[in-house]
Amino acid sequence: MLNLLNTCARNTCARIVLSTAFLAASSLVVQAGDDLPAPVYPVATWSGFYAGVHAGAVDSQTRIRDEDYTLFDTDGATAVTNDLTGLTGIHGGYNWQDGHKVFGIEADYTWTSAGRTRLLRGAGQNLSSDLSGFGSIRGRAGVAVDNALLYLTGGIGYVDADVGGGDDFDDQFVSESDFRSFVAGAGAEFKLRSNLSLRLEYMHHLFNEKTVFCEYRDCVYPAVFGGSLGVLRAGLTYHFGQGAEEVVQQGNDVWSGFYGGLHAGAVDTVTGVQDEDGDVLDIEGIPVHTNGLDVAAGIHGGYNWLFGSALVGVEADYSWTNSGFSRIFYDREESYLSSQIDGIASVRARLGLAAGNALAYVTGGGALINAQIQASAIGLNSTGDNVSFDNFAALVMGAGAEIKITPNLSLRGEYLYYAFDEQSTVCPGCRYQQPQFADGQIHSFRAGLSYYLNANGTEMPQVAVADWAGFYGGLHAGLVDSTTGMRDEHGTVFGYGGNTVFTTSRDIGGGVYAGYHYQMQNAVIGVEADYTFTNSGDSRNIDNISQFVSSQIEGFGSVRGKIGLAVGDAMFYTTGGIGFVQADMSGADEYRTDTTQTVSFSGFTALVAGAGTEFKLKEDLSIRAEYLYYGFDEQSDLCTVCGVDPTYADGQLHTFRVGLTKFF
Repeated sequence: MLNLLNTCARNTCARIVLSTAFLAASSLVVQAGDDLPAPVYPVATWSGFYAGVHAGAVDSQTRIRDEDYTLFDTDGATAVTNDLTGLTGIHGGYNWQDGHKVFGIEADYTWTSAGRTRLLRGAGQNLSSDLSGFGSIRGRAGVAVDNALLYLTGGIGYVDADVGGGDDFDDQFVSESDFRSFVAGAGAEFKLRSNLSLRLEYMHHLFNEKTVFCEYRDCVYPAVFGGSLGVLRAGLTYHFGQGAEEVVQQGNDVWSGFYGGLHAGAVDTVTGVQDEDGDVLDIEGIPVHTNGLDVAAGIHGGYNWLFGSALVGVEADYSWTNSGFSRIFYDREESYLSSQIDGIASVRARLGLAAGNALAYVTGGGALINAQIQASAIGLNSTGDNVSFDNFAALVMGAGAEIKITPNLSLRGEYLYYAFDEQSTVCPGCRYQQPQFADGQIHSFRAGLSYYLNANGTEMPQVAVADWAGFYGGLHAGLVDSTTGMRDEHGTVFGYGGNTVFTTSRDIGGGVYAGYHYQMQNAVIGVEADYTFTNSGDSRNIDNISQFVSSQIEGFGSVRGKIGLAVGDAMFYTTGGIGFVQADMSGADEYRTDTTQTVSFSGFTALVAGAGTEFKLKEDLSIRAEYLYYGFDEQSDLCTVCGVDPTYADGQLHTFRVGLTKFF
């Protein structure tokens, strides 16, 4: 039985709990509060020009992929720098409003000072990143009630970053600056006065990769630059031409006060150790990764304040999990790497929109990851060199939706992203005394039940709302950003052990979706299935073309639960469940004269989580915009002529898409 439970946790059961939690509560939802009154709430004016300031934190990752070891002496590897630091900036834009629907366009610029300089191989090789600022021009689509606004946003960005790498011994150096990016995110905003608002938002920048050739001798293969930013920021905005009168605020205290509850779901974790000078892992400056997809469960509690329909709150939570791997791999000698995540704690602010028996929110703050990461050299030539890292601070951000089943009891679904604050240490017995670095990230989707302590006898008001119940189907199209990795555990295919060789690609995708909604007042709960066709992937030659790695993603789909808030003819929702990615990945060494060493993978299950917003154009037709994250469940396979040691494959997808829906 224990083996069965462990197998279940490592594979699909971790995601089944997400959709079944939604469906199990649907019978309770449709029975509660059928005859509640239906007052029509006033809506604050969001239309017109606005400008403001913001501050927060950014988790930055920049990378250089050395196609043929001309810079870093490791074929095809990706060298990474990570940093977590503060930011300040300005934003401005224009909103159009039609009742509860708000559409807008916004431009922003943010100043920061993120980046790292790494010295590799006794300072002979170096890697550096210097991020001074980033900006974007984005569309916004949101839902407004009373004095609150909840929105999704997406567009194009610019990242003022200088990224470089080189080998001082051979006078070889490449650098690149000024990257374009794709930007997607979500936020919440509420009026303090009719011309002054407070906001909290999360955005993700995905760099547009650049390929650069070294201009010096022996540089015949390119280096590829890329990266990403995770941004959490709070802002204050001034709205022009709207007078100074106070915003009318209606009573909606069903969500106010103390609450506590339980949650369960799944976590997709990635941890990495970078050995600055090969003292421990023998791979200079290149991260060695572990990956895990596992179940998690925990407790949460907090306090909410209501200002009209705007909810401001603080929440603390703790989740228990058992995510991690222990691995022995070979390069020039045996090396050992392990990661173990036992728990995740956070304290987060929440800013959201409450409408009757439904609530939608964005959230962000600080976290502590109870993780132990160790790396050591254990081979015959080793002197017991080792490093260890414990307990990481992290930036956490996400979005969620919650519905009242009874005045005291609510059901929620939420997606959270954790970005580790990088740690560094020095191996005490190592020769060169260069540092080693550890970092990581976690994607979590979870369902929960909360009990509100002060809601006895409180009546749940209803806000005027369109009918979202019933069957529906539609078409969607958008952008797909994919990253796939293949880890050769013992160097049997690629000739070096433990490191992950990445392929990255950005492409378009289009597909179909269908589902069913249950609706109770402003709360919408449902299940949806979808499939997207794409042509995302990359093929790369390594080590003078004798080795190659390739990935080809032909499509991906999911079955997901949905929980959302409906107001007027608009709806905001979070979603999560299980997915399938039709991806063909392979790696081979064609240099061998006896036989080609090949390993291949096809088809991955995945954790899926995201959020979206949807607007009724007419009674049976709507448009939507949504973001989804796919975290692959790692696979292992053996090269048939390579021996007994496995190779591993993993990956992730980010997709932002728009759709047109027909209701039946």
